[in-house]
Amino acid sequence: MRPGDKIVAINGKGVVTDQDIAVLMQSDEDGIMDVTIRRKVDGKRKKIDLSGVTFELKKDEQSGRRYLVYDFSVVGIKRTPLSTISQAAKTEYSVATMIWRSLGDIITGKYGLNELAGPVGTVGAIGDVVEDAAQKKDIREGMYPLLMMVVLITVNVGIFNLLPLPALDGGRLMFLIYEGIFRRPVNPKYEGIVHAIGLILLLLLMVVVTFSDIWRLVTG
Repeated sequence: MRPGDKIVAINGKGVVTDQDIAVLMQSDEDGIMDVTIRRKVDGKRKKIDLSGVTFELKKDEQSGRRYLVYDFSVVGIKRTPLSTISQAAKTEYSVATMIWRSLGDIITGKYGLNELAGPVGTVGAIGDVVEDAAQKKDIREGMYPLLMMVVLITVNVGIFNLLPLPALDGGRLMFLIYEGIFRRPVNPKYEGIVHAIGLILLLLLMVVVTFSDIWRLVTG
């Protein structure tokens, strides 16, 4: 990689903001990635695929967790009203994409239920961000992570509510699509049973996740 390169994809997954770069690189397991960039060559921007880009991996002696060492920095663009609006839209899209990828990782088993956070874990995470923000000397530097947390929670709730699961708006939407295709309504009795079963399963999931949150708080 060279100064002026613009990263557009990591391991085949698109990059919209610098947040995407961080998430995709942190989720990599061996520190070796295929990176697609746009580079200025002979006055023109060309897309170039760099295969096997290697980053150093180090291990934390206390926790035993590995972390990746970045050897580059991301240069920001000039702040204007237009670029601010554009970046805000890109950030929303980036967060939504990250949540969908996380759901896929849960389904494929990359992350377990014990790594999910419910209301208790969410409040704990917000508390950590607020505490960290209070220690910052620059109020803008402290507010950014807090506002990003608000965006993450808001988009997360919206996407979860649109999942095609019973008892959620997404489940109701599936019934409306069925009615639109077959031109007849679903029997309210059966629809009520499906939503009731879905609600019970969601409440059960909430109990499991909340118990996991409390257990993490107790055990540290």
